[in-house]
Amino acid sequence: MKMLGKILSVVIVLLILIFGILSVSGYSYYFGDNKVTVVKGINDLKLSDDLGGGIKFTLVPVTADEIYFDAPMVVDIIEERAAKAGIKDYHLYKQDSTGNVEFIVPNDVNTEYSPVELASFLTCIGDVTIRPGNSFSQYAVDSTGNSLFTGYYDTLSDSVLLDRNYITGAKHITRKVDGQTLHCLDLTLNYEGAAYLAQITDPTANSDSSFYNSVVSFWIDDRMLSYTTLTEHLTDGVLTISDENFTAEKCEFYAAIINTDAMLLQVSRIESVEYHSVSLKMVTLIAGIVLILLAFVLIYRYRLCGVVTLLSVAFQFAALLAICTGFFANTGLIVIDIPAVCAFVFTLFFTVFSCVLCAEKIRNRCSKHTFESNIISSGFKENRTLILDLNVMLTLIAFVGFLMFGTSGFAISLFGNATVGGVYRFSIILLIGSGLNFISAYMLPKFLAQNLKNFKFFAKSSMFGGKKND
Repeated sequence: MKMLGKILSVVIVLLILIFGILSVSGYSYYFGDNKVTVVKGINDLKLSDDLGGGIKFTLVPVTADEIYFDAPMVVDIIEERAAKAGIKDYHLYKQDSTGNVEFIVPNDVNTEYSPVELASFLTCIGDVTIRPGNSFSQYAVDSTGNSLFTGYYDTLSDSVLLDRNYITGAKHITRKVDGQTLHCLDLTLNYEGAAYLAQITDPTANSDSSFYNSVVSFWIDDRMLSYTTLTEHLTDGVLTISDENFTAEKCEFYAAIINTDAMLLQVSRIESVEYHSVSLKMVTLIAGIVLILLAFVLIYRYRLCGVVTLLSVAFQFAALLAICTGFFANTGLIVIDIPAVCAFVFTLFFTVFSCVLCAEKIRNRCSKHTFESNIISSGFKENRTLILDLNVMLTLIAFVGFLMFGTSGFAISLFGNATVGGVYRFSIILLIGSGLNFISAYMLPKFLAQNLKNFKFFAKSSMFGGKKND
């Protein structure tokens, strides 16, 4: 059993080191000109604007003689759209001096769209229309790499079949077509809209008033998002919009705009100089210096238990980083801002604190010249209840914070988006870190210390901070 414990402890140490290196550096290669990311590293973190910078927009009326610019209304609509779309990565506030609205979107915004396109959607009027045909006047490529059609081209596309007044709601659905999942947007119409939709899709109706087997297009403001052919007689008051470029996130985003009130006026987005803030490199440099000093103190005072503590911290750090970056996933899961970094550091500190409690107990017992085999197990056992109780308490606190601030509407209305986003990210990192602490703060260091002491070189009191044998 001792030999098996030795082998397992060495294997675990090697796995922690490999996992830590991969979680920090990542692994990618190039296939031609395309970069293929196999494992994500620290450079793939999604950063909020307070760490990674962003783009600042000033929202103002298009013309000076516009109707009164209701800044609170603009803020409310943008926040409601973002909340329904699940977007928390922005800062939005009204300028007291000018009455305009400041809108900051991070460079690493956690959506498929770029900061500029995200801002254009969230601040659009939200004029939703269904139009005959699919003509457009301008073509480009959007930030997701898909075709972007804008502007109505002729009198046919200038006419409107259905608009926002007939749409009572929208939701994202999926359908299976030829074995593939197709993301769609279901538009639910009111009584008048449903009656008119049934009329224009009636295959037996007069050809002048029927659009059966005809193409219609789906627009938000002057941007055509999709077009489809009406091949069914739609009598249930639901119009399904689909496109091969639709994704779940895009459909949720469009639904959020439709399910929110339209702006009363058009606002222009004045793009200012790129917004800079605290540098992640500076945070990383400070963390590196602290880690070096901590490693020196731990190893000097606790010897082997200090090394075990550093390995436990390395595992905690690597696991948290892997969860935040997504590791093998296509997208990052958590946006990192200053509150998230604080929670990150706090969970690492708790791992150090828990290990030091046990290491100090072991060191005190090793003050004698003799080394007893049960010193390690008793040192951890005496602190087990305290460590587990603290872990449970932190987990409950984080879970309550996650529940309160993870839901969008009520918390945002009370505290604002910036506060809710910060507390939410702090709570989710603390919740994940507290869960990992059950392993890294007790189980892992106890296992490593108990099995590494089986090596003859470590089986002496001086290797646990005690006095050297005579």
